[in-house]
Amino acid sequence: MQLHGAAQGMPLCSARTPGLTPGGSLYPAPIERQVLTVAWTDAEQGTTHTIMRDYQLAAFHEPGNWLCVVVRALWDDDGVWEFNAQYERTQLLAELLWGPGRPEEALDWINEEKPKADATEYLDRLFALRIHAERASLAMRPEVAIGLPRERQDGRWFLIRADYPNDAFAHVRLIKNGVTCGDPNPMVRELQPGVLATSPPIPHCTVEGVFDGNWEDMVGVLADRFKISEPALLSAVRVRPRFSMDVAPDVEAE
Repeated sequence: MQLHGAAQGMPLCSARTPGLTPGGSLYPAPIERQVLTVAWTDAEQGTTHTIMRDYQLAAFHEPGNWLCVVVRALWDDDGVWEFNAQYERTQLLAELLWGPGRPEEALDWINEEKPKADATEYLDRLFALRIHAERASLAMRPEVAIGLPRERQDGRWFLIRADYPNDAFAHVRLIKNGVTCGDPNPMVRELQPGVLATSPPIPHCTVEGVFDGNWEDMVGVLADRFKISEPALLSAVRVRPRFSMDVAPDVEAE
């Protein structure tokens, strides 16, 4: 499946090469997620981060005021550094298991609960996003979207089926900018008064738009069509950003 790329500074559309499953099919096998601890602390030059497996956590005695979360995620998914319980910042499926807390508390929890690695599918996931106040939100799990408080329900909502959350985000961001996939006409934007820049045509993509409407109708579609009606417990848990950078002006702030 050829999908949109999305992070700021990345190409709007990109293709991924399918991996080989054990049986030889040209479709990726389920991803194998490990139990990982993501820890961070303030440092003189910014925030210092590290990711550890349980045996590394047991030997972790770095000085400083460290906090951490325990997640089930893919070791080499760069998005783990940006883990956020509300928005899908990891490219592959990640799950909050514990935290935040101190590394020694995390180790006690792991030793007591003994969380396991697992394998999970990640293709054709369903994401919820919105356009509100001329901004596009990052992708969320549907369970998170239906659990949002009233003040965060306004706007135009979308359900997008995609392999990666950034692909869904790029798709909705293009819609916000008045561009559709496969549009042969370049997008003209005003960099500053009187100065125009032309972007190249947007190639075709196969991200699937499932729903476009208001929040109430989206909740109904999720319940009726996808049997998703139980909201996730809204959590503000997130890994502290590695860099003090604001999101782009047209992206809904976290």
